[in-house]
Amino acid sequence: MGGAIDPNKVKIKEAKPADVPFESSVDKILKQAIYMTPTPRLQEFVGGVTDMIPKSQPAYDAYNGLYYRRDETTLHKVLLEKVTGRGSRHDPPRIARAVWETLKYHPQLAHAYLQGNVKAV
Repeated sequence: MGGAIDPNKVKIKEAKPADVPFESSVDKILKQAIYMTPTPRLQEFVGGVTDMIPKSQPAYDAYNGLYYRRDETTLHKVLLEKVTGRGSRHDPPRIARAVWETLKYHPQLAHAYLQGNVKAV
């Protein structure tokens, strides 16, 4: 159990290769074919080993917007600049969605915005 190796008791011998059975040329060709075939392509699976590759992970600073409060004055300023005042058909899709999300709790205003009929209000 444990301890140092005593060089007086341990003998060093040359290793001899084991007797290998006769190998035909067909066997050699098949062995080479196995070594030369490319490995199958690694597929991406969500939550798998390939999902752990750093290049498939977003950087930490991409999440800053989720952790810190943003000032809403810039959002209001952009909305006021982009809203045409002629209804959702004339506004860019993201602006129309933002206005609709704001007005959806006031059905009459939301309907007037979607129809583009300002006189209805």
